[in-house]
Amino acid sequence: MPTDVNMQPEISISMNLKTSSQLKQTARGLLLGKYRAAVSVLLATELMVNILALMAGASSTGYTITGLIFQLIISFVITLFYGILSVGINAFYLNIACGKPYSLSDIFLGFKTCPDKAIGIQFFSQLFTRLPLYCVLAFILYLIHPLLQNGQAALSNDTASITAFSILLIVLLLGALILFFWASLGFSQCFFLLLDYPDRSIKEILGMSWKLMKGHKLRLLYIYISFLPLVLVSYISLGIGLFFIIPYQNMTYTQFYLNLIQYRAAQGGQNSTPTAQYIDYQV
Repeated sequence: MPTDVNMQPEISISMNLKTSSQLKQTARGLLLGKYRAAVSVLLATELMVNILALMAGASSTGYTITGLIFQLIISFVITLFYGILSVGINAFYLNIACGKPYSLSDIFLGFKTCPDKAIGIQFFSQLFTRLPLYCVLAFILYLIHPLLQNGQAALSNDTASITAFSILLIVLLLGALILFFWASLGFSQCFFLLLDYPDRSIKEILGMSWKLMKGHKLRLLYIYISFLPLVLVSYISLGIGLFFIIPYQNMTYTQFYLNLIQYRAAQGGQNSTPTAQYIDYQV
């Protein structure tokens, strides 16, 4: 049964961007008394994903080329499946943040309303995010392939070549990682936007997320990094602390989205009128 919120939080247009501390403070307040539901959502989603992963592992053909290709395909399918779940997870936290009824069944929203768009958004966002990284890694493997076959005999007497080669690999890897994180941050708001703009196409949602995050990628990156100490400490408790940290992270990211899109709407940053699924845009 859905859980009704006794007190509806006041939703208003924010003319200012909130700091990381302010977003976290709001997130902590919203989660008070709701951690049981949030942990239930976390357990349910992780259970479904891990069952798929175990099924894929059980059907593995071993460490052969065919087996590795099969594992990559299964891993990609699981990634697409998680895209559908992401719609429901985001809806769950948006419902809490905006004073709407929430329940465990929210996680299935993506299957009911827009599975095709969720899969499409996940596919293209992952493609744009990971393709440059995979291309660079493949190029690095191509460069070091002679060393793997013949050892370091070709370079053992040439220190300068070894140094230049090492620097080249480091620069390529760092460049790929920067592109990976930059693209990940740019497309990070897609599933939130899909919930507020369910009538938009996949291409439009991807473009809207990229435009929305323009000038705000480093803000979100800082929020990501700020959770690292808590995550590291949680491993001291054998991961039990993650049951509280992950909902805290998700609610903070939800607050980041709400604050950012309200700010953009107030500044006229969005080139279209939202459907007001979760926010009353009285601008």
